[in-house]
Amino acid sequence: MRDEQKPDSFREFDEKLSKLRGDEEVERHAAGKSGGSHSGLGTGMQVGIEMVGGIIGGVLIGLGLDYWLDTRPLMLAIFVILGAAAGMLNANRYLRRLQSADEPGDQP
Repeated sequence: MRDEQKPDSFREFDEKLSKLRGDEEVERHAAGKSGGSHSGLGTGMQVGIEMVGGIIGGVLIGLGLDYWLDTRPLMLAIFVILGAAAGMLNANRYLRRLQSADEPGDQP
């Protein structure tokens, strides 16, 4: 809804809100950008999912290759290690992206 189409009560509310918050925060909210606050629980869950997902993917690939190539523990061990490394790399990338988004002056 454009400003011209808003009823007077909405326009008055927007003006009061901009005075209380400051114009920059209102514009940032209107543009759809967050203020950079992240939940610690959400960040921890995302990092944990990245780690566990890499390990589970490694286990599944390792078991499949062991069954196909008939090399029972070898491929499983190799791909569990590779999956753990991939999970750590993905978690590190996520945390770096999160850190760069929190730094002032940087717009991702």
